Amino acid sequence: MSEPSEMPHAAVGEQKKALRTALRPVRQHIEPQIRKKASNHIVDTLLAAQIVAASKVVLIYAALEEEVNLDALIAPLTRQGKRVLVPRFGRVPGLMTLWQVRQPSALIDSKKTFGVRQPDVSLTQPAEPKDVDLVLVPGLAFDPKGRRLGFGGGYYDRLLPKCAPHCQRLGIAFAAQLCEELPSEAHDVPMHAVLTESVRHGQLELLASIPIPVSVPEPHHEEPSV
Repeated sequence: MSEPSEMPHAAVGEQKKALRTALRPVRQHIEPQIRKKASNHIVDTLLAAQIVAASKVVLIYAALEEEVNLDALIAPLTRQGKRVLVPRFGRVPGLMTLWQVRQPSALIDSKKTFGVRQPDVSLTQPAEPKDVDLVLVPGLAFDPKGRRLGFGGGYYDRLLPKCAPHCQRLGIAFAAQLCEELPSEAHDVPMHAVLTESVRHGQLELLASIPIPVSVPEPHHEEPSV
């Protein structure tokens, strides 16, 4: 695949805006039972992965209904002695703070934050991005080169450069969210790898170690595609 030609900043912005409109329904159209099964597979893959075992501080996210749900990671990673962090929207637009969470019940609904659950500050402890070893990043879409399309708020593009230099960035998505190529700007922070339910157990380390990570699909039989 040839490299995309450079586009003016405004043109890239408009292209991203159009893609967000087109791709937002993709996650919403995935059947709840398929979404749950895919989320469970991704959680199991992460719990068995060396990249997770080697990380002391893992930043996850509080999933929206249509996103890959990682809540089931919190308890087992905490039992392993790891610090599990979840972001909270700050008072300054575009900025997030990080909080250590020990159980999913510490995440509370908030109508003021786009419906995203927030860490309850009375049940959690603040944390610093510089301590993060592994960050699991949601998105509307990803491509094989690790480019990510978010919602346009720039929250992760501001947060990720503050993480530890060795921090691994792992995009988390359903296979249906993978695109052949996404537009990118200078401030966009790429992922080291992208994990979907189509990645077989034991392949995550391979994905994380190659320059251009690509999800490897399992053979489809009777399972409906998502």
